[in-house]
Amino acid sequence: GSVTVEGLEMDGPQGRIAVSALLTFDGKYELASSLAAVDLRAFVPFLAQTPIATLDAELRLHGNWDKASGGAEPVIDMALRAGRLRMEPGIPPIEALHLTARINRDSLQIACLDGLLGGAPFRMTGRIERPSTPGDSGSLDLALTGDNLLLYRSEEMRVRAAVDLRFT
Repeated sequence: GSVTVEGLEMDGPQGRIAVSALLTFDGKYELASSLAAVDLRAFVPFLAQTPIATLDAELRLHGNWDKASGGAEPVIDMALRAGRLRMEPGIPPIEALHLTARINRDSLQIACLDGLLGGAPFRMTGRIERPSTPGDSGSLDLALTGDNLLLYRSEEMRVRAAVDLRFT
């Protein structure tokens, strides 16, 4: 009662993705992927027309698609581990990135997103409603905390800050 994908690799201008998956006939699935220098526009093309960041990480998704046919809303549980997010020059990479989240048709619930920014730990939690439709129809409620975060670095300047923000 299952289908196993032992390996699928995609390599292109937006990075390298290697995937393995298990799909069962009772509706459960688990997908494990390795991401190398993946341009985030590959996942959310409405964010920007030019590269904004690349991600290296191990990403796992699991859930049950049978729930959707039984009237329940489909849910994807997501875990990202050992991530490194590189942005434009001057902005330091985010390292040791870990994410635990749940995605359904209308929202992204971030249970925990933590990592190191300039060697200092940060943590984010919150919810984004209708993340696939930016603008007036979507909403967000995110909390970000961290001490001594390296926000910008150049030859002449370093900007560090203590952060306790709430985005709504």
